[in-house]
This record gives sequence, structure tokens and C-alpha cells, in this order.
Amino acid sequence: MPDPVLFLTAGAASAVVSAALMLLLGRPWSAPRSVRTEIGSVLGVGLGFYVGCWVLGITVGWPLPSRDRAQDLDRLLLVVTPAVMLSELLAAAPGKFRFVALAVRLFVMFGTVRVLLDSSIYITDVAGPGTREWTAGDALCVFVGTAAALAAVWGALSRLSLRSQGRSLPLVLVAACAGAALCVMLSGYVRGGQVGIPLAGALVGASIASLVLKNPVAPTGVIGIGTVGLFAILVIGRFYGSLTTLNAALLFFGPVLCWLLEVPPRFIGTARLGLVSCLVLIAVIYAGRKFAEDSAPKANSATREPAASGQREVTAEDYLNYGT
Repeated sequence: MPDPVLFLTAGAASAVVSAALMLLLGRPWSAPRSVRTEIGSVLGVGLGFYVGCWVLGITVGWPLPSRDRAQDLDRLLLVVTPAVMLSELLAAAPGKFRFVALAVRLFVMFGTVRVLLDSSIYITDVAGPGTREWTAGDALCVFVGTAAALAAVWGALSRLSLRSQGRSLPLVLVAACAGAALCVMLSGYVRGGQVGIPLAGALVGASIASLVLKNPVAPTGVIGIGTVGLFAILVIGRFYGSLTTLNAALLFFGPVLCWLLEVPPRFIGTARLGLVSCLVLIAVIYAGRKFAEDSAPKANSATREPAASGQREVTAEDYLNYGT
């Protein structure tokens, strides 16, 4: 059974590392510099995430696994997370690096699902020729559709962070990542859901550090890492666990609803956090009910009495026609 104390320890360690590194590079005691602060936030959240994963025992062994032996979490730690960190570091640098950052971001958008599903039964003939579950056309539709979804949410949240320059948006992603972690664990993939805890902790640390910094910049780097991390966790839960598409969509698109809450400044943080928290709560309740249904003993199973002879099984149609 998962250990709540271990989860709290991992989240706290992520938050401490994230806040400490962000404050170290941001230097609240000196004149503020946006580039330095932005780089500190990216490195803080990224390294805080890795430290939290290490506390949970989620690490990549040495020597590094080969491509055919690497698991989904290995690819998340070795490819996806470094790629999004690189894109945000390049975006924080002035001048010509912005074009390189755009190219890396496009790779992250179009490659995240492909990387996470590499060598899986969906796109690879694991059990022999012709045994993969998707055709080439199916795979292309999934990759393009998910890339478009990631690009839309990432772009919307980044734009909103530049527009409002508030501290509530990273906290909204904290709520979404924590909800995703719980939902993926309830979907039957405990280890896959656990990575959401250090990600949420690292985002909390960045938010706390921003309270100390003078004139903090828009947290576009933090938003980028948080959005891609949330997306990757939901992809892992959907394709390697039993997380439903509905739950994944609720958790991923929920933060975009912050655009609907352009209310007076003194209420905007509370309104954003409250709305997204409600969506996360709905997703968690739905996942809990599904978990309870999947865990309950099935009627007429091998461990129970067989149905009486001639007794017809009740169907959903009988409920719909009841009383007519």
C-alpha cells in the first residue's frame, strides 16, 4: 500500500530544492534580472522533480537501459523532462536562441506521446508480426491529435501567464498534477501516478519562492514544465493504466478554464484555484467510483453461486424500461 508519509517527504523535498535553487539564482537581495530568475525557476522545478522522484525510488538504473528495455518512466526521466527543460532554458535566453527554443518545443509537442509509447504494444509488434494494436493511420491520428491538444493548452497557459503575471497559475497546475497523480494511482498504475507528487511539490516550491523575489517575471518556464509533466502523467495513466479518456481530458483541459475567470484582480487567484479544484475533485470522485466498481466482486463469478436455472440476467435496458 502506498505510504502517505513517503509521498509527503517526496513532495516536501521537491519543494525545498525548487525554492532554494530559484532563490539562489534569482537573488532577492540584489537587483532583479528576468533572465536569471527565469533560468532559476526552470532549473529549480526540473531538479526538484528529479529529487522527489529519487526519494520515491523512481530512478533510472545504470547502465542506462537500451531502447527496447526502457520503460515509460525511464523515457519520461531521460527524454521528455530534459527536452522540456532545455526548451524553456533556451526560451529564457535572449536573442537567437528563441528560434532554437521553438524547434525544441515543437519536438516536445509532437514527440512526447511517441516517445512514451515507444516499444509498446500500440505501435510495436511485441508478440510477433502484425500484433500491434494500432495501424499506421491510427497511430498518426493519435500523435497529431495529442500534439495539437498539448500545443493548445501549453500556448493558452503561457499566454495567460504573460497576461496576468500572477502567482496563482502555477498553483492551478499543482492542483491538476496532484489530482492526476491520485487518478492514475486509482486507475491501477501506482508507480506511474507517483511521479505527479514530486512535480506538484516542485511547482509549490517555485510559487513560494516567487513570493520572496522582487518583481517576479511571468512564470512561463514553470508553466511549460508543469503542463508537459501533467500531459505525460496522463498519457502514462491512459495507455499504461486504466485511466479513462474523460478523466484525462478533465484534468488536462481544466486549467485552460482560467481564461474564463478574468475577474477583478483581488479575486482572480481564488476563482482560478477554486474552479480547477472542482474539476479535479470531479475527476478524482469518478476515478474512485470506477476503482470501487473494478474492485468489487462480480455477480455470478466463480466464487459465488451461479444464477438459478431459467433466471434472466438484468440488463441496462430493463432499468430504462422499468415502470413503462
